[in-house]
Amino acid sequence: MPSIVRQGDFCSGHQCFPPRPSENGSPDVLVNSKSKHRVGDKWAMHSCGDPTKGHKGVQLTGSSTVLVNSKPVARVGDLISCTSVNVQGSPDVIAN
Repeated sequence: MPSIVRQGDFCSGHQCFPPRPSENGSPDVLVNSKSKHRVGDKWAMHSCGDPTKGHKGVQLTGSSTVLVNSKPVARVGDLISCTSVNVQGSPDVIAN
């Protein structure tokens, strides 16, 4: 089972757009002292050289069986709106 993603964990980036951290998460569920990232939560801006031509992202996919605040939890390998995927997560909490 994949590790769950928390606020501040990084995505893969895509093409020349670098990896970046998740921006937010659950207001009341913490994992390893960090907010739990869920479908619909945001990713920081990243750009391919010109910061005025970057974009933010939104978590698109997550667990079909584990919910936090009625939203699917994000896990390593799940998709972000810009085609990046989650690559960093909790060292000791996993979800199906």
